[in-house]
Amino acid sequence: MKKNYSLINFMKTYYPDSNIPMYLFSNDKCSFCVPEQDELTYPPSQYLQELFASNERISHCTTEYGIIFCSLKLASAQNKHLVFGPVTTVPYSDSDLQHLYKDYMIPNIRQSDFNTFLRQIPCLSMSSLLKKCIFLNYCLHEEIISLEQLTSTGHALAEDDALADASLLLEETYQKKENEQHNRTYILEEEILKLVRTGDCEGFKKFAYSESNFHIGVTGSTALRQLKNNIIITTTLCTRAAIDGGLDYDTAY
Repeated sequence: MKKNYSLINFMKTYYPDSNIPMYLFSNDKCSFCVPEQDELTYPPSQYLQELFASNERISHCTTEYGIIFCSLKLASAQNKHLVFGPVTTVPYSDSDLQHLYKDYMIPNIRQSDFNTFLRQIPCLSMSSLLKKCIFLNYCLHEEIISLEQLTSTGHALAEDDALADASLLLEETYQKKENEQHNRTYILEEEILKLVRTGDCEGFKKFAYSESNFHIGVTGSTALRQLKNNIIITTTLCTRAAIDGGLDYDTAY
């Protein structure tokens, strides 16, 4: 990108495509953000400190209740960052909202406005958020960073045994249908199970999917519950597929 580009115009242009809140921080102070908002909805300072403390070009952090923030360190100046978030993989539960009210220090009279702000943000996995940051980094710096570089160390989610809220799951399902986002989990599942049945290790290395094309079903009302349920489901299906492919029962289980 040209050195004389306008970062603010870049943010304004990119936001309508992602709908993920973006903040431009200079020396730990927010100088611009999209969408337009007041300081009440700026990312909490404890997560900003964690992001800014990293020496990496792209850094990310996850709250104890599974909300994700990401930061892109800009090469144009010292102590300048683009921050993205909050992002969650599933709709916010009442428990998540209570945690967020506390972290953001939202007064009771502003909780409705805060909820409206959150509803405008699409559900997204950490890998998809990082892929967006990788793309933006290349646009701004012409620097290639792989997803593996960012996730090699891993970020463990804190444990939270919140029960699934059926009404939230139903609401999310209807919302996806209204937006013509049809669940294609079965297609993805069949591709994975075929690789397991045939023992195709090389196929797994080449396997990839885009959340822009596959809208995975919601199996939990919080990010952690979704992750736990997906691990249980995937392990069960893959175990049976391995047995179908000839693996003995003792090894499979």
